Amino acid sequence: MKGTLTSIGMLTEEEKVQISEDSSLASIAARSLAEIKSDFDVDLLLGLTEADVLARRKRWGKNQVIPEDQVTVFQLLYRQFASSVVVLLLVAALISFATGDHLQAIGILIAVIINAVVGFITEMRAKVSLEALEQIASPTTRVVRGGSDHTVLASDLVPGDLVKLDAGSRVPADLRIIEDASLCLDESVLTGESIAKTKSSTILADHEGDEADSFSTIAYHGTHVLDGRGMGVVVKTGSDTSLGELQQSLIESHTVPTPMEVRLEELGRQLTWLTVVMCVVIVAIGLLYKHDFWSMLEAAIALAVAAIPEGLPVVATLALAMGTQKMVKLGSLIRQLAAVETLGCTTIICSDKTGTLTQNKLMVTDICLGVDELKVSGEGFKPEGKIEKTSSGQESYRCEDDAVLQELVLAGLLCNDSTLTEEPEEGWVILGDPTEGALLVLAAKAGLGSELIEVSQAHKRLKEFPFDLERKRMVTINALGSSSGSEAENEVRAFIKGSPEVVIESCSHLRTGSGLDDLDEEWRARYLALNDQYAGKGLRVLALAEKNLSKDEVESCSFSDFEQGLTLLGLVAMQDRARKGVYEAIQKCRSAGIKVMMLTGD
Repeated sequence: MKGTLTSIGMLTEEEKVQISEDSSLASIAARSLAEIKSDFDVDLLLGLTEADVLARRKRWGKNQVIPEDQVTVFQLLYRQFASSVVVLLLVAALISFATGDHLQAIGILIAVIINAVVGFITEMRAKVSLEALEQIASPTTRVVRGGSDHTVLASDLVPGDLVKLDAGSRVPADLRIIEDASLCLDESVLTGESIAKTKSSTILADHEGDEADSFSTIAYHGTHVLDGRGMGVVVKTGSDTSLGELQQSLIESHTVPTPMEVRLEELGRQLTWLTVVMCVVIVAIGLLYKHDFWSMLEAAIALAVAAIPEGLPVVATLALAMGTQKMVKLGSLIRQLAAVETLGCTTIICSDKTGTLTQNKLMVTDICLGVDELKVSGEGFKPEGKIEKTSSGQESYRCEDDAVLQELVLAGLLCNDSTLTEEPEEGWVILGDPTEGALLVLAAKAGLGSELIEVSQAHKRLKEFPFDLERKRMVTINALGSSSGSEAENEVRAFIKGSPEVVIESCSHLRTGSGLDDLDEEWRARYLALNDQYAGKGLRVLALAEKNLSKDEVESCSFSDFEQGLTLLGLVAMQDRARKGVYEAIQKCRSAGIKVMMLTGD
């Protein structure tokens, strides 16, 4: 059945939904909704029945990654006796018992037992802690089953389930999107890139490759919904998902012996050959001088046993155990003792950028308004900071009196689908896209403060065009100063945000403190040069623009109407600042001779 496309409804209960296992996400991403409905035998309105769910769960089990090589308690205990040095010590103890040297044998066994107990307890604690961490979070998700909405554990999902997605929710399995409304996902958990990905139920024209960030019709397990809402059919669960395959590959990856393990194994082999050679030489010399063979063999064995360093494994294990405990105090869990020694031999650290070295909290740091350049201070999403002029006149500058700045922050506020909120434990957080969150924080710093929601509601949104990867911009149309039922009496204006190159190309005018100027080639060159300058500093840059419309144009306008005749408001540059302590940590690594490399898709 590999590679075939067969309706689930035509299969037996034991074979049902086998198509889910046999189809790559590349193939699933390209299918129509009718094909998805047929292939997964699911009603796209009512969802699965309870009988369907039970049958499919019996076939696939729970929606979770189960390590095939999960270490049991007995395997953990056995691992403490697996080194060649420990085996050699056990052989030495056995020989000592056989030759009547019980005291020597007991001493060796005590050393072996101490080594095993310390190693077992340390690794068992780590195993229990990891299992406890896995049990702490039991994520739930909203599904449609039997025509009704239900909240179920994410681990109870089966192929064919209909899952609802809302802003802030986590995608619980690989989904084929069947409904979408401005749906944007954060896929940085898979790609390391913080750029929001737009998702759609439409079929992609080009669906080559199997990369985890290739298709707009697929929502990947473990990613987060930044904005919008949608619904999708579960097409892959557990270890079959993109995230599951990644986790499974890490679990099943071949374990390379640590430098200490290599040296101990080499020492064990050398000691084994040394004892054999010693015994042969001593017996040979004894026979040469006419001594009794058995007495010489006993003497040779006694010397060989005495030469074995029974305290070496204990000393090594205790040293590693102390290192493990120190790592635990620093917030790290070490599954195997030998990993501590590997850390000590590290010469290169490869790190992701977004969310690892950085906070994954974008903040506007620079603004360009015509001839004026502004600097913005603050930290993360906290709506506190100053906006100051870097050019002449900064002493008397008040951002509240800058009409162009106020128009720019209004554009960023209204052309926005995210929400800034303060949580009791997490502080200020963004529900939605971090890029849009940075614009909300900027609006608060520019004087709107706690009025963000009120201002948004006062300028009613009449129409929107979500961000388009081809046009690289988002457009909203608002009735300025409107209230419910009175928008006909108000001015209508479109606000645009997007890539500086494409937005500037679509602009014909520039708003300045003295009014509107023509956006000539000199102005274009200045803005594009600033864009390159900001980007060269590692900043993310957006251009904001506007366009006045008549009330009659709102219904008939299309995305293409905002590709010319726009008025440029300015550029905003954002930075994802480093986490606290990152600079110090990198400096410590360099002082220790460790090279730190940043790997990122940005």
